[in-house]
Amino acid sequence: MTGIRRKHALIAFTVLVAALSAAALTVRVSPAEAATFAVNTTDDVNDGSCNAQHCSLREAINAANGNADTDTIRFNIPGPGPYSIQPTGGGLPVINFPVIVDATTQPGYSGTPIVELDGSAPGGFDGLSLRGGSSTVRGLVINRFDRVGIALLARGSYLIEDNYVGTDVTGIVALGNGEGGIALRREFFANTQNTIRRNVISGNVGHGILIGAGSLVQPAGENVIQGNYIGTNATGTTSLGNTLDGIFILAPSNLVGGTDAATRNVISGNGRHGVSMWGQGNANGNVVQGNFIGTAADGTRAVGNVSDGVRIVDSADNTIGGTAAGEGNVIAFNGGDGVLVGQNSNDSRWSRNGILSNSIFSNRGLGIDLILLGVTPNDPGDSDPGPNEHQNFPVLTGASGGTIAGTLNSKPNTTYRLEFFANPVCDPSGYGEGERLLGATAVTTDGNGNASFSFASPSPVLGGEFVSSTATDPANNTSEFSGCLLAEAGPPPPPPPKDSGTITIVKDAIPDGPEDFSFSGSGAIGSFSLDDDNDPALPDRRSFSGLDAGGYTVTEATRAGWNLTGLVCDDPDGGSSGSKETRTATIDLDAGETVTCTFTNTLRNRPPSCTGSASPSRLWPPNHKYVLVSVAGVTDRDGDAVTTTITGVSQDEPLNQVGDGDTAPDAKAGPAPNQVYVRAERSGLGDGRVYRIAYRATDGRGGECSGVATVGVPHDMGKGSTPIDSAPPSYDSFGS
Repeated sequence: MTGIRRKHALIAFTVLVAALSAAALTVRVSPAEAATFAVNTTDDVNDGSCNAQHCSLREAINAANGNADTDTIRFNIPGPGPYSIQPTGGGLPVINFPVIVDATTQPGYSGTPIVELDGSAPGGFDGLSLRGGSSTVRGLVINRFDRVGIALLARGSYLIEDNYVGTDVTGIVALGNGEGGIALRREFFANTQNTIRRNVISGNVGHGILIGAGSLVQPAGENVIQGNYIGTNATGTTSLGNTLDGIFILAPSNLVGGTDAATRNVISGNGRHGVSMWGQGNANGNVVQGNFIGTAADGTRAVGNVSDGVRIVDSADNTIGGTAAGEGNVIAFNGGDGVLVGQNSNDSRWSRNGILSNSIFSNRGLGIDLILLGVTPNDPGDSDPGPNEHQNFPVLTGASGGTIAGTLNSKPNTTYRLEFFANPVCDPSGYGEGERLLGATAVTTDGNGNASFSFASPSPVLGGEFVSSTATDPANNTSEFSGCLLAEAGPPPPPPPKDSGTITIVKDAIPDGPEDFSFSGSGAIGSFSLDDDNDPALPDRRSFSGLDAGGYTVTEATRAGWNLTGLVCDDPDGGSSGSKETRTATIDLDAGETVTCTFTNTLRNRPPSCTGSASPSRLWPPNHKYVLVSVAGVTDRDGDAVTTTITGVSQDEPLNQVGDGDTAPDAKAGPAPNQVYVRAERSGLGDGRVYRIAYRATDGRGGECSGVATVGVPHDMGKGSTPIDSAPPSYDSFGS
């Protein structure tokens, strides 16, 4: 009988889910044209209308909730900023349909948020709650709400960017939200493929970012978190921690970070762990790469998280770092372990977590800790179960002159990836961390599970440094660090022949960054690469000693997005030169001479993107009065401040026709370069009027673009009444 009841309950639950799914798919039944609503006040009044005379953020959200298409909410609040909006009466409405909330459109915005949502009024609600999916929240300061700053409730494909969540408008003072910064909450429907980028998420009570496990029906994974400061101030220099974890993940297949400076997160100063993955088989397949975890934004100064840098519990198939360039994290100065892999259950849900190519150092606990707490000793044949199968670590037996020797005992007839590191000091446990990656090699065990190795480091190992190593099996289980071993100084290199010289090639990138630049040289120089980001795996210079005296050339390959702006050779006798046109250094090397050639590359300025739009985009009623229209939304991929200037206005109707009031001109200059007055009028005989506002945007560094934004005056406000641009012909709206 109990089984029958359970079966009936399961059927009822399935029917309920199907009904909810059908409701979600059919609720938006009235197609409507996308609209733009301009918030022009900081008050929280709701008089049922959003118009040019009065439109609060509450009214704009209500208006957008009445339209199933993707609307835009812009900001045009008069007076000097910053601007503070304090929701009352139960908080702002939940946003139920796709919408773009863009506070970077507020006049005066110059790269940092100036519109604040102040949640200090009593009420117990979230700052912004979104349920409609495919929405954007951009350029807001969101603080002091009783719950979370931004709640993403269902359907996914949200873009959350360029916000301060949990701080004041300066990004320096903590004004935290009461239950965390940004939360992807559980609901019946999928909440995946969200992007959270370029935000400051700090000072909150709770987690900076919470990615929930989803419901019984759909997961909440496949999200991208990039370019954020989580737990620091807006400059990434000091702690402004969230009280729990920087990022708390309960869902699969999320990407935290990337391989370049733009996608790197700084996750530091938080009250518990930097990044946590937790969850009985749910938080699997996540990738954490290229981040600074426990450091300032420069990657060198300490802003540690209170406990572990990365904590993985009951989760599998995650990767911390990676084997490609730029994938390694810096995990340092944390109050617990660098990376901890633990378990609450005795099964395989805590295995196959790769920890690769990271810089892990100066953490109070172990660099890598596979629970049991403390160093887990090797066992013969490596058969003990546990986190990452308690993979055995290598045993180092010698390190001299850049060659590291040792043994590995693990499973028989298996190939392992061994990574090697150098450290200025040994961890107090006697087991290493891994501050500087030297390189990696593969070894294969014999039938008894044994392998010997001798690794020749491509990077120099200095006498007095301590070396360490990890082992990773084919399933991606990474060991703890080996015991650390003091490296001996090798014999000094033989002096170069008296009839030889040295050529040094230096890479100077402006700004510094992880981009690799490729070179090809003649003779014994050959091909090589350099970068300029303090990455020890690939230096910013390379010297070629012992070269025969004579002529050499070194040519730099082109690099997309970069200009070669300097090529200078320092030659004691002045016989060497560089040509930017051919990208080639021509070197005359004499015996006993050192010639240094520096290639300077500058990141190419990218012009603004003229994808702006007019606000308001529709004028009604046609009362022949001037309405102030602004062009906003022009973006710049380099983050430069953009100046938008209107260069002309045209229209698809003559200035004077039946029913348009016989008034001219129909446009006049506005109070700001990006503003113009146009008349709310149209011919009584046509299909509505369309104004075409031409504009030019400049970034102050020589980049510019041109675009056209349109404003419509419909013939009437009946269903489906949309102004139709009937050009040609075209008429100058400034004419008479």
